[in-house]
Amino acid sequence: MRRAPRVAVAATLLLLSISSLSGCALAGVAAGTYKSQLVAAADAKVKSELADAAIAAASYAVQNNGSYSGANVSALRSSGLVATEVPANFTIKVADSGDSYCMQGSTRFGHTIHITSSGTFFTGACPSN
Repeated sequence: MRRAPRVAVAATLLLLSISSLSGCALAGVAAGTYKSQLVAAADAKVKSELADAAIAAASYAVQNNGSYSGANVSALRSSGLVATEVPANFTIKVADSGDSYCMQGSTRFGHTIHITSSGTFFTGACPSN
Protein backbone atom coordinates (compact mmCIF):
# COMPACT_ATOMS: atom_id res chain seq x y z
CA MET A 1 0.00 0.00 0.00
CA ARG A 2 1.33 3.39 -0.97
CA ARG A 3 1.32 6.30 1.38
CA ALA A 4 0.17 9.71 0.27
CA PRO A 5 3.01 12.12 -0.31
CA ARG A 6 3.74 14.34 2.69
CA VAL A 7 3.02 17.47 0.65
CA ALA A 8 -0.50 16.24 -0.13
CA VAL A 9 -1.17 15.43 3.53
CA ALA A 10 0.13 18.83 4.60
CA ALA A 11 -2.01 20.58 1.99
CA THR A 12 -5.11 18.67 3.10
CA LEU A 13 -4.48 19.53 6.74
CA LEU A 14 -3.97 23.17 5.83
CA LEU A 15 -7.24 23.29 3.90
CA LEU A 16 -9.10 21.63 6.76
CA SER A 17 -7.73 24.09 9.31
CA ILE A 18 -8.57 27.08 7.08
CA SER A 19 -12.13 25.87 6.54
CA SER A 20 -12.51 25.25 10.29
CA LEU A 21 -11.29 28.76 11.09
CA SER A 22 -13.57 30.36 8.53
CA GLY A 23 -16.49 28.34 9.90
CA CYS A 24 -15.70 29.58 13.40
CA ALA A 25 -15.48 33.15 12.15
CA LEU A 26 -18.86 32.86 10.44
CA ALA A 27 -20.37 31.38 13.60
CA GLY A 28 -18.98 34.31 15.59
CA VAL A 29 -20.52 36.82 13.18
CA ALA A 30 -23.85 35.01 13.28
CA ALA A 31 -23.86 34.93 17.09
CA GLY A 32 -23.10 38.67 17.24
CA THR A 33 -25.86 39.43 14.75
CA TYR A 34 -28.30 37.24 16.68
CA LYS A 35 -27.55 39.03 19.95
CA SER A 36 -27.96 42.48 18.38
CA GLN A 37 -31.34 41.34 17.01
CA LEU A 38 -32.38 40.17 20.48
CA VAL A 39 -31.39 43.54 21.95
CA ALA A 40 -33.29 45.43 19.24
CA ALA A 41 -36.37 43.25 19.83
CA ALA A 42 -36.22 43.88 23.59
CA ASP A 43 -35.94 47.64 22.97
CA ALA A 44 -38.93 47.51 20.60
CA LYS A 45 -40.97 45.58 23.18
CA VAL A 46 -40.36 48.22 25.87
CA LYS A 47 -41.17 51.03 23.42
CA SER A 48 -44.44 49.30 22.55
CA GLU A 49 -45.31 48.87 26.23
CA LEU A 50 -44.49 52.53 26.93
CA ALA A 51 -46.64 53.60 23.96
CA ASP A 52 -49.53 51.58 25.42
CA ALA A 53 -48.96 53.25 28.79
CA ALA A 54 -48.98 56.65 27.04
CA ILE A 55 -52.43 55.88 25.59
CA ALA A 56 -53.65 54.96 29.08
CA ALA A 57 -52.11 58.20 30.41
CA ALA A 58 -54.00 60.21 27.78
CA SER A 59 -57.20 58.45 28.80
CA TYR A 60 -56.42 59.18 32.45
CA ALA A 61 -55.90 62.88 31.66
CA VAL A 62 -59.23 63.06 29.80
CA GLN A 63 -60.95 61.65 32.90
CA ASN A 64 -59.13 64.20 35.11
CA ASN A 65 -59.74 67.51 33.32
CA GLY A 66 -56.57 67.28 31.24
CA SER A 67 -54.27 66.69 34.20
CA TYR A 68 -51.83 63.83 34.69
CA SER A 69 -51.59 64.58 38.43
CA GLY A 70 -51.95 61.41 40.47
CA ALA A 71 -51.11 59.17 37.53
CA ASN A 72 -49.43 55.96 38.62
CA VAL A 73 -49.49 52.33 37.50
CA SER A 74 -52.74 51.64 39.35
CA ALA A 75 -54.44 54.70 37.84
CA LEU A 76 -53.18 53.81 34.37
CA ARG A 77 -54.49 50.26 34.75
CA SER A 78 -57.92 51.63 35.61
CA SER A 79 -57.64 53.77 32.47
CA GLY A 80 -57.04 50.79 30.21
CA LEU A 81 -53.44 49.69 30.68
CA VAL A 82 -53.18 45.91 30.70
CA ALA A 83 -51.03 44.60 33.56
CA THR A 84 -48.79 42.54 31.28
CA GLU A 85 -47.91 45.63 29.25
CA VAL A 86 -45.94 47.30 32.04
CA PRO A 87 -42.19 47.06 31.33
CA ALA A 88 -39.65 46.13 33.98
CA ASN A 89 -38.72 48.94 36.36
CA PHE A 90 -41.64 51.03 35.08
CA THR A 91 -41.93 54.47 36.61
CA ILE A 92 -43.98 57.54 35.79
CA LYS A 93 -42.97 61.05 36.80
CA VAL A 94 -45.62 63.75 36.54
CA ALA A 95 -44.65 67.42 36.41
CA ASP A 96 -45.72 69.47 39.43
CA SER A 97 -48.09 71.38 37.16
CA GLY A 98 -49.74 68.10 36.12
CA ASP A 99 -49.57 69.00 32.44
CA SER A 100 -46.78 66.59 31.39
CA TYR A 101 -45.17 63.30 32.31
CA CYS A 102 -42.20 61.08 31.63
CA MET A 103 -42.49 57.28 31.79
CA GLN A 104 -39.59 54.88 31.68
CA GLY A 105 -38.97 51.16 31.58
CA SER A 106 -36.04 48.78 31.22
CA THR A 107 -35.29 45.93 28.86
CA ARG A 108 -34.03 42.53 29.96
CA PHE A 109 -30.61 43.66 28.70
CA GLY A 110 -30.59 46.64 31.06
CA HIS A 111 -31.39 49.38 28.53
CA THR A 112 -33.58 52.14 29.95
CA ILE A 113 -35.96 53.89 27.57
CA HIS A 114 -38.36 56.71 28.35
CA ILE A 115 -41.25 58.47 26.64
CA THR A 116 -42.50 61.96 27.35
CA SER A 117 -46.04 63.29 27.13
CA SER A 118 -45.10 64.70 23.71
CA GLY A 119 -44.84 61.07 22.51
CA THR A 120 -41.09 61.15 21.92
CA PHE A 121 -38.90 58.19 22.90
CA PHE A 122 -35.43 58.66 24.36
CA THR A 123 -32.70 56.30 25.50
CA GLY A 124 -31.86 56.56 29.19
CA ALA A 125 -33.79 57.47 32.29
CA CYS A 126 -36.29 60.31 32.61
CA PRO A 127 -34.65 63.66 33.32
CA SER A 128 -34.67 64.56 37.01
CA ASN A 129 -36.42 67.90 36.38
